[in-house]
Amino acid sequence: MLKKTKCSHCVKLFHPNRMGHLYCSATCRKLQFKAKKRAESRQKGSRRIGDKLVKLSASSFGKYLVRELKRAGTVQILKDHNSESLADLVALKRRSTTAAGYENGETLGAYELSHIYPVGNIKSKNIGLLNSKNLTIATKEFNRKHSTKIPSCGYQGQYLSKDNLDTEWKVLDSQSSTELLQLARKYIGDDFDIWLSKHVVNPTQKQALIKQLQKGGFDKERLKDMPLDQLKSMAADEDVAYFHMSKDPENIRTLLIDELSRLDVGHDFVKAFEFLDIEDWDVFYRVEMEFDGTDSERKEFEEFLIEQSLACLHGQSYSNKWREKSVLDWFKQIESESNSPTEPYQDEEGDWIL
Repeated sequence: MLKKTKCSHCVKLFHPNRMGHLYCSATCRKLQFKAKKRAESRQKGSRRIGDKLVKLSASSFGKYLVRELKRAGTVQILKDHNSESLADLVALKRRSTTAAGYENGETLGAYELSHIYPVGNIKSKNIGLLNSKNLTIATKEFNRKHSTKIPSCGYQGQYLSKDNLDTEWKVLDSQSSTELLQLARKYIGDDFDIWLSKHVVNPTQKQALIKQLQKGGFDKERLKDMPLDQLKSMAADEDVAYFHMSKDPENIRTLLIDELSRLDVGHDFVKAFEFLDIEDWDVFYRVEMEFDGTDSERKEFEEFLIEQSLACLHGQSYSNKWREKSVLDWFKQIESESNSPTEPYQDEEGDWIL
């Protein structure tokens, strides 16, 4: 009889029937086989995520993420992120870019993502987080004016005490974009991989043009050193399609309605914007809300709403009164003549129409 040996799966001692007998039972053999396949699958998945991470570092969102991590000096601004919140951040960044408008494929930059609780205020004991609950879409002018102001009232975003920063997650100047994203992946954990596996990494305009021109026989390395305008000019000469959309910036009222609603603040401003929208839509309603003032006052009133809404979104002091009246008191209820009630009558089939 052969000497007892350890089962390669459960590590219990058993009497092997023959030389090279590794498992104490068929069950252990099957379980070990499944464990091996799972390990191989995880290894392949890890390689796929690693390859996708490199692509992410060269994408528009990846560059934004790296830029914000370097600005903060720590990956801990990604605190409490999960796969869903990362997807929300991507969606908000995309909305901000699209809302800003395009001219021949170049962003007009009318709007930017703005921190509610700032990152770079050196006097603050806290640092603002990078997530959709601490970011809002704002006009470029307001974002620059807001700069690193600390919120003082209402909703104040999300932040982390600087006392809780750990050197393990510090961003170093020597780290490459890919290394920074790897550090972010390590910090967030499995949820980062879950998000990245579903995330579609879109190439930048430059990457897409280089790929198209490369197919036409142009040298890839030479193309890499060319500015985007030159690549577009070459594409036009070669009749290669490229992104050249022109689109006006999104209406500021629509944008502010969405942002105020998303962060659940400034409810009076939302209603006031909606009342103004109803007027501009020129749609007939049985009962309408109409601005109770002149056209000149209406313009000043809307400018006031925009300014105060942006302040509200950033936790700054704001007022919902214009010229000593609540913003909603500047609207009156009117009866639309085209929809005024009529006397009930009977149609040809004898049914009463009310």
